Formats: sequence, C-alpha cells, structure tokens
Amino acid sequence: MPRIDHLNSFCKIVELQSFSSAADMLGVTQSAISQQIKSLEEEYGTELLHRGGNKITPTEDGNLIYRYA
Repeated sequence: MPRIDHLNSFCKIVELQSFSSAADMLGVTQSAISQQIKSLEEEYGTELLHRGGNKITPTEDGNLIYRYA
C-alpha cells in the first residue's frame, strides 16, 4: 500500500505541474519528491508522470492514481 505522503506529493506535482514547486510547497527537497515518485512508480509498476519540457503531466495510469488519491 502506498504511503500517504508519497500520494500527497504526487498530487501536488500533478496540480502544480512541477517537481520543484511541489517540493517548495511541501517543505521538502526536490530530491525527496523524486524519490517518493520513484517509489510509487515501482510499487505500481508503471510510469505515473510524463517528464518532458517545462510541464510535468500525468500518464493515463497517473490520472487513475490521481483520481484515487
């Protein structure tokens, strides 16, 4: 079962479309946020975010997890 703080971080990234903005808002480092998302992706066995360009967007599976969270 995913940790609540990891799901919270994931939701902030989706809402803000940025790892660094989410980290600032949550008061943690960008590295910590990245590790949390990596942990979620390993747990679910799928990529949850498209990491390209200036925006971070959820994948199809990421959208499902976001709605669940």
